[in-house]
Amino acid sequence: MHDIEFRLNEIGIMIYEKVLKIKKPTNATLLYLFMPELPIILADEAKYDYATQTILLPEKNNKLYIPGQSDDNDRIRQIVGRLIGTSMSSKEKERSNASLIQKRVASDLVKDSDKLDDLCDYHIQLISGLYADESGQIYDEFEKCINEYLDALSKKETKKAVTDENTLFPFDEFTYDELLNNIKIMWGVDDIASKSKTFTWLVLGASLRENVNRVLKKYNCSFIDKTMEILKEAESFEDEGAWEYFYEGNDLDNRFPGIVWRCDRCGSVLNEQRGFDDHLRIWKCEICGYKTVIDIDNIYDTEDDFRNGGQSVDKEQMFRALKKRTDELDSMDSME
Repeated sequence: MHDIEFRLNEIGIMIYEKVLKIKKPTNATLLYLFMPELPIILADEAKYDYATQTILLPEKNNKLYIPGQSDDNDRIRQIVGRLIGTSMSSKEKERSNASLIQKRVASDLVKDSDKLDDLCDYHIQLISGLYADESGQIYDEFEKCINEYLDALSKKETKKAVTDENTLFPFDEFTYDELLNNIKIMWGVDDIASKSKTFTWLVLGASLRENVNRVLKKYNCSFIDKTMEILKEAESFEDEGAWEYFYEGNDLDNRFPGIVWRCDRCGSVLNEQRGFDDHLRIWKCEICGYKTVIDIDNIYDTEDDFRNGGQSVDKEQMFRALKKRTDELDSMDSME
């Protein structure tokens, strides 16, 4: 596979030209087919709605089109091109409008889970159609293309390209890694629903780029609200009986005693960096320059909890353990 930079147009070429062996739809049609009623909604005339950061386009013969030549319509073409990755020019206004659409769509999916459910269901229908081929040739080609695409996305040079600050809508490294992890997890499950969710993550990552981070924070790899997972975990703890945190250290002058802080980008231990103080709100890593938020909401019981979107520490339990240790040390001092 040629070098790629993770854009929606690449996915369109893969699905239509390599798997289905037909011509890829026009840019606007492709964007609507992969993300219906999100960046673009159907209307009687072409327009970019600045108030809602939405593209309105007419449909004719199952195709969306941007009629005629005008400044407004040319702007819509440029915005669509940036969203799917066929236009990389740095004209600020069009780039800014495309960025606003990405942020608005990500916000919609986070605030309204029904919209995300609808998108997942829609992709299940799309992917189920590929698997319905009795000969199995389309199915085999689809699996082959996705495997090749994931291999390409996992290469160091691809990660370097998509996180380059000079590229259009660069990823943060941690966001890109977490997105790829979700994609690979779902692709490894052998059922159509999971294969479809692989496709949903690919579409969201390629179209929303860095803004997919908002979706990653809200939902796990299966698009289940992480809040619901936390509630289920709490119920399971109740079923298993009482449990509690404990702390045996002496560094109680720290804001978060006993906590090893790592850079969210490169993983370096921040506690070991010169001048580090966990009373600060943010710490800039001296290795990679990434700014990590030093806050109790970013403390997790295990590395797996952090990487897989698990629950952060129980604040009440943590502070209770620290209070208990403080009382123990005070008691020991009074006895001396």
